[in-house]
Amino acid sequence: MIEGAALGAAGRTIGIRPEHIVAVQPQQADLAGRVRAVEYLGAQTHVVVDHPAARGLILCAPGHAQWQPGDEIGLGLPEEHRVLFDAGTGRLKENPQQDYGADHRQTAPRDSRKALQPQPLQD
Repeated sequence: MIEGAALGAAGRTIGIRPEHIVAVQPQQADLAGRVRAVEYLGAQTHVVVDHPAARGLILCAPGHAQWQPGDEIGLGLPEEHRVLFDAGTGRLKENPQQDYGADHRQTAPRDSRKALQPQPLQD
């Protein structure tokens, strides 16, 4: 969660999932912070980043990342993945561009087969 003022959205809180945050050069970043911890998990590395306007800021980098605690890191926060909340109430702000995962929703069985329907018991 990020204070909206840090990204030009005063009065809002901005949420973004770790897998949507990308590492960029600090001068091109939406936010720049300091690496607090690095945890290599095999397929990816979680990089915990400190920033005065954010809490719980984690970058999921593919593979083994070379950052070390204390390193400066630039973070890109793509607009299409930002979720806006009202800073006062914490409620989701209605924004027509926020369609949280519509492209990922499953609307039919993956294998196109219909589920078995219960049959009445026969004597």
